[in-house]
Amino acid sequence: MRKDLDRIPYETIAANPDIKFITDKLMLLSAQSSLAAERYGEDTTHGFAFPIDFKDEGLELSLPLMRKVIFNSKSDTWRFNTERSPIIGEDEYVLECQEVVILPYYNIVEIEEDGDQYYNYPILHCQTDELMDAFSKITAKHHHTGIIFDESIDLIPEEISLIHSHIETNLKKKQHGKS
Repeated sequence: MRKDLDRIPYETIAANPDIKFITDKLMLLSAQSSLAAERYGEDTTHGFAFPIDFKDEGLELSLPLMRKVIFNSKSDTWRFNTERSPIIGEDEYVLECQEVVILPYYNIVEIEEDGDQYYNYPILHCQTDELMDAFSKITAKHHHTGIIFDESIDLIPEEISLIHSHIETNLKKKQHGKS
């Protein structure tokens, strides 16, 4: 975390919460990886993350993983895709999103602020055996619209309208071959 936050205007911080961080990249290691002879070996779980913000419940991070959201334009409902090749209906569209997670503070057991011999940015050691188990919440952020898809929060009418506009402009012809 930056030590000079009191010198940065609140409006700037509110518009760019990632400015709170000294680095724009982190390495996350599972407990299994932390204890392994080769922490970045094939049998370990580790990965990059990009800090977004500090939340009450933990660090908000963007992962370098894409998540597909299937949006039904007739019913204005959506679901996370869980299949490798999803079967989509006539009124459904695939929205490519960036995976965003919350890493609870209690799951961070050690921080190597200066990195190690492989990486020169902070390394966070998590207490779970599998890295994906360290996160308390997984959501998805759509690149073009900025909408966050969170199963615990309903979309508001303005977001639904924005999705329809995005589909009409960018996806309708591409996904369904319509003119």
